[in-house]
Amino acid sequence: MALSTVEKVEAKVGEHEIVEEAKLREYGHTSFNSNITMPIKYIGRTTDFKGKTLWEILGNLKNFGVGRIVVRSMLERYPEPSYLKILKVEPVAHEDCRKVRVLIERVFRGRKFPKPVELYSVSYKADYRLLHKDEEADYCSFDPGEEKPERILPRTAPFPPLFRVKELIVREMMARGEPLSKEPVLEMSYHKGPCTVARMAREGEVPTVAVDPGLGTPASPQLYQNCRMKQ
Repeated sequence: MALSTVEKVEAKVGEHEIVEEAKLREYGHTSFNSNITMPIKYIGRTTDFKGKTLWEILGNLKNFGVGRIVVRSMLERYPEPSYLKILKVEPVAHEDCRKVRVLIERVFRGRKFPKPVELYSVSYKADYRLLHKDEEADYCSFDPGEEKPERILPRTAPFPPLFRVKELIVREMMARGEPLSKEPVLEMSYHKGPCTVARMAREGEVPTVAVDPGLGTPASPQLYQNCRMKQ
């Protein structure tokens, strides 16, 4: 009686296990167990993303979700609301199907951007969720009185202790015969973007944020608990 294909495969697997068990016995090992499962080891960095890609959400909505509110989970750590209002959707080529080009009205930490923003490069990240229509009014409401006080940054700051430029400036001033009436300071330059919630102090204005060249108050004090700090 001829054996079926499945029976032939099972017979070969059985022969292979017998051979492997004989080899293990020859070298003094325990019997071979084909049911042993190896532990799973995950390789790579972890992610804090929680949700779907933007195209997964908009591609399943009527009119591509124009007028709906989408929230990015990463921005929900702020007390102020941050959300995206969909204005226009443009699908892209199939080879880049995880991305989508979207024109949005963006609100970041309760501050609305003055102009619509095009979102494309980060649309592939699985970190978006659709806000239900019943939640939109409560989620998007924000009392301007709840805003934190404006952060005013200083115009100048002391040079870092190991910054050699300070010594060069002092030498140049002494070479020109200029009196060293004031300590040389470093003029500050800040990046200003649409998400910036701080500004540089005006001439003569007292800043509310101090820039100290020392350690200051570290975000993780436990990293410095065994270090002797010079007072």
